[in-house]
Amino acid sequence: MKNTIKLGLCSAAAALAIATTAHAVPNQDGIRFSLDGGSTWSATTFDTDGDGFLQISVTGNGYDLKVVAGQTYPFTGSQAKPDMDLGISGKTGVGGIIVQFSSLDFNPIPGGSYLTVFGLTAGAPATETTTIGVNPGGNNLFAAGVDATTIGGAAVGTYTSSLGAPVAGQTAPYAITLSVAFNSDVAGRTISTDSHLTVPDGGNTLMLLGSALSALGFVTFRKSRKA
Repeated sequence: MKNTIKLGLCSAAAALAIATTAHAVPNQDGIRFSLDGGSTWSATTFDTDGDGFLQISVTGNGYDLKVVAGQTYPFTGSQAKPDMDLGISGKTGVGGIIVQFSSLDFNPIPGGSYLTVFGLTAGAPATETTTIGVNPGGNNLFAAGVDATTIGGAAVGTYTSSLGAPVAGQTAPYAITLSVAFNSDVAGRTISTDSHLTVPDGGNTLMLLGSALSALGFVTFRKSRKA
């Protein structure tokens, strides 16, 4: 089992190195959070090396989110074919917290629909909203725009939302933001969620396969941290 994990980590490191040399754009993506329902936001943590992978820890309102990891191009997907993932793992506090992962400079507008699969495997009630930035300012991180229907809720499971492409008012280049909101009345619960956006060209089968692989990679990553 240890050899398998080591092999997986080596493969991930090799993939990250290749992606970094392929298209590294500093500050193309970032993560921020809010403890008051979105009225105010933390300072943005930027992907300063532009490799498309960003991981931080978030605390506030009693929440202790040990892993908040975002993936986008060039680590996964491309500017022409969006593929974004936001994985969150930790413990609940009491009250709410919103975590957002955003990336810009997607171009051109894809022909397929934007599809988001949100998996809530443990913890407090949670919802996910995908936002496609529209002008003016549609290519800024965390840009306002058109939202997919909020998905998730009190039940544990997997949910899917979609938006057509282009959305109303969209021009290229544009930004995409994944936003996950938790609301807990009990501290110390385990939280584990994964939000994965794609624009599949092969139907729901490819979408669900991509989501499963993303979730598997996130679990493997968590195990490697504990080893």
